[in-house]
Amino acid sequence: MRHHRHRWAIALALTLLLGSGVQAADNGPAWEELTAQERQLLAPLEPRWQTLAPKQKERLRSRAAGWEALPPEQQARIRDRMEYWQSMTPEQRRAIRERYRRFQELSPEQQQLLREHRRQFRTLPPEQRRELRKRWQALSPEERRMKKHRLPEKGPGTVNGGAAALP
Repeated sequence: MRHHRHRWAIALALTLLLGSGVQAADNGPAWEELTAQERQLLAPLEPRWQTLAPKQKERLRSRAAGWEALPPEQQARIRDRMEYWQSMTPEQRRAIRERYRRFQELSPEQQQLLREHRRQFRTLPPEQRRELRKRWQALSPEERRMKKHRLPEKGPGTVNGGAAALP
């Protein structure tokens, strides 16, 4: 009987150990498994680390590995983006992910056109950008949809009829 209990205890211990190992493998590396440098660079993500998909964790780790090679300006820009992302509400993040998904569904030509319109918009003087945003916000949802689906006009200062690339 004592031998039977001993086997049961070993089987339970192995199950727990293997079970936790499988879980860790399914979830990617645990926060504690990251190097000190990775933890420092990815610190804004620590509260959510265990919820990230394994592929996402690996992608973040590979980017962290190349961090030191980046120029300081690029490091600052990335740091600012990460802080901004972390400050967003879940609803804001969801909306951005949805816009990104829709952008990915566009043809390469449409994507390039939108990038160009965005670049043009960013070169406009702040007052003109404010005016375009104001006009965009005054449109009804139906009018916005119509402008978004309309073929973009070309020329300086036109951003899909003054609307599609507005933030």
